[in-house]
Amino acid sequence: ELEILIALGFHVGVPTIKDFLDSFLVEFHSVLPQDQNFWRLSTFLGKIACFNYSLMQLPASLLAASIVSQALDLYQTINRVDMRSVLTSLESLSSHNSEKIEMYGQTVLL
Repeated sequence: ELEILIALGFHVGVPTIKDFLDSFLVEFHSVLPQDQNFWRLSTFLGKIACFNYSLMQLPASLLAASIVSQALDLYQTINRVDMRSVLTSLESLSSHNSEKIEMYGQTVLL
């Protein structure tokens, strides 16, 4: 089965957006809101991003970092969150710069 999937061009064993989202949410537990609504918002944004073909062409780590960034931005309108420190940490964990993370985070909502 694995050989057939590889022959058809499937990338087997590649981490998904959800894998990265879960990892980011666990890694940043001390700075991210521990509110269940924040987790739900991040998951929702991840799901709607899957309907955008151009977003699905991005590395999963960049898209997940962008989703967390955008979820924080939305969440920050209701509660106070130190967005800069989290964005800096997302940069190092996802290996993508903050401009890309913020740019694609905005695209998730379009």
